[in-house]
Amino acid sequence: MKTRLSIILVGAVLVTLPRGALAQDMPRLGELSAASVWHVDPADMETFMTVAQKVAEAAKQAKLGPEYAWTMWQSSYRISIIGPFNKAELDDPEIWMKQFMGTPGEATLMQAMQEFEGVNILGGVSEIVQEMPDWGYMPEGMTMPPMAWVHIHEFWLKSGQANFAKWNALIPEFVSFFRDIGYPYPMWSHLVRYGDNRTLFVTAYDDMGEFFGPKSVTALAQKHGMADRWMQLLTRLNELVIDHRESDAQFLAAQSYMAEQ
Repeated sequence: MKTRLSIILVGAVLVTLPRGALAQDMPRLGELSAASVWHVDPADMETFMTVAQKVAEAAKQAKLGPEYAWTMWQSSYRISIIGPFNKAELDDPEIWMKQFMGTPGEATLMQAMQEFEGVNILGGVSEIVQEMPDWGYMPEGMTMPPMAWVHIHEFWLKSGQANFAKWNALIPEFVSFFRDIGYPYPMWSHLVRYGDNRTLFVTAYDDMGEFFGPKSVTALAQKHGMADRWMQLLTRLNELVIDHRESDAQFLAAQSYMAEQ
């Protein structure tokens, strides 16, 4: 299937942190991931889901390793596929396909690829992202994050080292605020290394009504008498960005492959 082949399109990972930043001011850098977003023709969405499920089944049959795992997410007709950044694919773009050869999953994959030829992909983008552990948040005591929905914030920062330094200092204040209000949802942050230069914040949740209702940041801030502090943080953040978008996506368990550990 084209999924893995379309994810890795680069020969090098581009570093987007400002040049000349002092080492002690730099946040920690986490793991690299490959992200591919496809816009599927609405008329072909049902077929796409069937094919994607077959690919996941083929991966299970082939017992692919964790370096070839992926999760799939849906937001209307937009499909996001996230997996580890596998440097080996830079040297051999066919290496993912080769993992199926001679395994019980080979026939299933070949059938899925034939069916995929009839799916119309209207457009898409592939990017490399890097986790920023210091900008993330994990609720106290949480051991298993919810795998149902994610809420995604995308921020495009104003250019300049000074602006980045302010951003790097501000984000931990948001993390502290989440702890103070007892925010129950985990959040991961990523920098886009190859692609449209921006910062991503991904929050996982299991119930949309609670996430946007009584357990939202705004509701909890008001409950704990911290609404003014929340607004001040947002004001400072808005001064550092030139654009912001947000969206939600649902986890597609049947179309994802989580390797056995």
